[in-house]
Amino acid sequence: MDFSTAVKKGFENIGNVEGRSGRAEFWWFILAVWVIEVVVLTLVNLVFNGGALGNIVWFLVWIVGFAAVLSVAIRRLHDVGQTGWLVLLWIIPCIGLVLIYFWVQPSQGDNQYGPPPA
Repeated sequence: MDFSTAVKKGFENIGNVEGRSGRAEFWWFILAVWVIEVVVLTLVNLVFNGGALGNIVWFLVWIVGFAAVLSVAIRRLHDVGQTGWLVLLWIIPCIGLVLIYFWVQPSQGDNQYGPPPA
């Protein structure tokens, strides 16, 4: 999967935690969200100079990015045969790094979450 397809699919599936996401889709999408948030934060700081309105704009962008990343992270866990509830490990300092182990694993064949992503 290429970069633009991964980004498009990721944003189309905000809030969708059903199904699976492959490694390429997951990592390209994570990169895209990170770049978007850095660019928006930079522009917000330049335009609003750290004011309250800038903080609101930044918070809204962050919420959308977080929802999108959470969705693709859960689908990625499904792809390796794990439950999406494992994303709750993010809230435990250092233990959340275990998720990286699952995210770098290759896709499984058919599993309880459906066929492998195309």
